[in-house]
Parts: sequence; structure tokens; C-alpha cells
Amino acid sequence: MRLAALTVLLLALMSSVLPAGADPVQAPPAPRVVVAPIDSGINPYHEFFQVAESSVTQDVLDEFGIDSSHVLTLSGTYEEDGEAFWTSLKEGELYHFTGTNIIAVNLDGRDRKILPDGSNHGVGVAGSVVRGNPEAIVLFVAGSGADAEDWAFDQPGIDIVTTSYGFATAVPLPAVSSSYTGVVEGGKAHFGASPNDPSLASVDGTSGPWWVVSMAGYAEGDDEGKELLSGTSPEFVADFTQDLPYCATCTTELSSPSGTSFATPLAAGVASAVLLEARQRTGHVGGITAEGLMVDADGIQLDTWDLRRSLQEGAVLPASSGVGFGTLPTLPVAPYAVVGWGAITPDPELDVIGRSVAWLMGDEDAPDAKGGDTCAFMNAHFDARLYSWNLNPASDSFGDSDGAGYIRC
Repeated sequence: MRLAALTVLLLALMSSVLPAGADPVQAPPAPRVVVAPIDSGINPYHEFFQVAESSVTQDVLDEFGIDSSHVLTLSGTYEEDGEAFWTSLKEGELYHFTGTNIIAVNLDGRDRKILPDGSNHGVGVAGSVVRGNPEAIVLFVAGSGADAEDWAFDQPGIDIVTTSYGFATAVPLPAVSSSYTGVVEGGKAHFGASPNDPSLASVDGTSGPWWVVSMAGYAEGDDEGKELLSGTSPEFVADFTQDLPYCATCTTELSSPSGTSFATPLAAGVASAVLLEARQRTGHVGGITAEGLMVDADGIQLDTWDLRRSLQEGAVLPASSGVGFGTLPTLPVAPYAVVGWGAITPDPELDVIGRSVAWLMGDEDAPDAKGGDTCAFMNAHFDARLYSWNLNPASDSFGDSDGAGYIRC
């Protein structure tokens, strides 16, 4: 009995001296969700990304093949760690930063790995994902182009990919490699940003293809209008201007960048919160199954098309009532022509997450289907995307006759 008591005491003492923010990596397997932004770089020093208890548990590290030498504890500031630390990291190898939900990989050959290299765009993008779901594991892919895209869409542990780059205006040429196979064959969700101009979102190479969740921006918390300098006739809208970390190595400063670039990962984060709750309710552990199912537990099977359908019914109409500066109001007549299915937001008062989960899980309090003109318009909207991209010789879906498992209302 004394030995047992001593053991308990020693364990208690050991746990009491763990460094602040240390990851609970020995936790048993639990439901998790992984969102992969592909962009310029991330800043794991910033307090925006610090967490008391990380979602990156030992089973997650094992799943992604991350050994102890790739679990890094930063000193607290870039100046303390120094340039040499970041240039010593290896290209194409995954690293986890303790005290955060960040896993990162560098895939563009830069000297200073993972941190922004000339553009802070990726820091804001990653921050938007976290705004949408603070519990999401952010697997940040530093780089752009086919190498980074092929890698992300091929990783079985990644659930959602979000991309916020492409042509300056809508061009009907594919802008993201492997997106089609990653979604249609791999079961992932891909959120794509429309251009920051009024061109048609459905024509754009990033947001247009029918298998991509097409995003534009609106002025959430301001005049609630659809941003004019954000793709026209999208599938959804999300907050165009947010308070986000937007610096390469700072620890506390926030900026207010604007763009569809930030609306898109915010929506991806919200979608990940919906998926995570579904997994928690069913007990689904791990990522997408070999059969392409996002949830397969407790007798419930759900895929990326189910998740997308739930967001369509969970999204809410912005409360815009007049013309603002640079925005278009959401009018009572045909609002779907302006904001598609509506706004995806983490705002608890609007409860898009709860509404979407209820629809996804078939709960009694699920929102009523939007139906009517909204359903008819958005079905036609999808069909236009489907036929145009399936008839486009440059599209990965060229020659397809249907929309895989897409669920019409």
C-alpha cells in the first residue's frame, strides 16, 4: 500500500511540473478533425494559436508519423530561437509545435521553413480556420502549386483542405491540382476562395468546380451586405474582414485583413466544427475511412456530401437591409442570387454549427429545409457548375456524367 501511495505521489509531482502549454500527448484516441490550409506560412509564436490543451494527442502524432524529434517546443519568441533553428528544419517533414494545435510541413524549398517568407497571408488564413473552430488541428502546408496541393489531397489523415489563391479574376481553368481526386475519390471537403472582384465564382478555377465548396465574402457585423469585390453568385458567404494574426513572428498583434482569402478558411473551420461534433457524438476516431466516409461509427455513416448538405441548410441569411459602402444588400426577394445558401459563421447566436449538426445527425430540432425557390435556384446553380466543368477539356472531371455523390435539395 505504501508503494502504491508513493507511486501516486510521484505521478502527481511529475504532472505538476510539466511545462505550461505542454501537450497531453498520452491521451487515449479521441475524435479529432484536421484542416489543411495551403499558403505562404504560419506563425506558431502568436498567442492566437496557443491552447491550454492540444488536440494533437499521441494517436494523432502516430497517425501522421511524427516522432519525438519532430515535436518542437519553441522558446517563446523568434529572437530566442533564431534563424538557424528554422533553417535547420527539413523539407517535406511534418513538425508539431507543443502548446498549439499546429502541425506544419514545408513544401516549396525555402530556406527558412514553415514561417512566412515574404507574405503574411498564410498566418491570417490559419487564424481564420481557428476562428471557425479553435479545436481543429491545423495541418499547415507551407507552399503553393502542384507539389503542395498533391501532397495535401493525398494525405488520408486530412479531412478538409482550404485554398485562398488562384487567378486574379475568374478563369475557367483548374487552379488547384488533385482537388478532384481528393474530394471525389478521397472523401475530403475542399473550400475554395473566389476572386476579389465581381467575376462569377462558378467560373473561377479555385472556387468554380462543382466538387469545391464555393466561397465569397460579406460584411459580417457591419452592414451585413455581400462584398462587391468578392465573387458573384457563390455557394456560400463568410466574414470578409476579420481581426487576425497577420505577422511573421510577432506574438500578440492583430490586424484586420480583408478578402475572400479569409472568408474561405473561416467557413472551412466552421465545417470542421460540425464534423467534429458528429464524430464526438458517434465515437468516430481517426480521419476519413478507406471507403471515403467522414463518419463511420455507432451505425451512422456520413460523407463529404452529407457535410456539405448540412451546411446548406444550416447557413443563415445575412440581415442586410440597405446598401453599404462596397456591399450589396441581401434583399427579401431572391436572396440566394446574392449569397447562395447563406452565411457560414461561428457566431453562437446565429448557431450555424448547431443547425448544421442537427441536420447532419437527423435531430428532431433540425432546421426546416429551405425548399421552394431557394432549392430550385441552388439546384440549377449546381447543375450549371456541373455541366460546364464536366464539358471543360481542362477539367479533371471532363467527360463525367454526374456529380459523384452530391446531394440535391
